[in-house]
Amino acid sequence: MVSSKVLFLSYYLSIHITLGQVIWRHGINFHDYTDDK
Repeated sequence: MVSSKVLFLSYYLSIHITLGQVIWRHGINFHDYTDDK
């Protein structure tokens, strides 16, 4: 039970970290694109 919770938390955090990086990169790219126009 405890091990499954740890695996779930690590999986949950890894997904959110990956999504955060993707959103952050898209946000930077979007700002750079608008600044160029």
